[in-house]
Amino acid sequence: MTCYGFLRQYIIAFHSMHSYFISYRV
Repeated sequence: MTCYGFLRQYIIAFHSMHSYFISYRV
């Protein structure tokens, strides 16, 4: 896996977790 692929997967996981917290709060 390239460094860009790892960073992209980390960002996707962070966004999904962030949206999960938002939907849980509202």
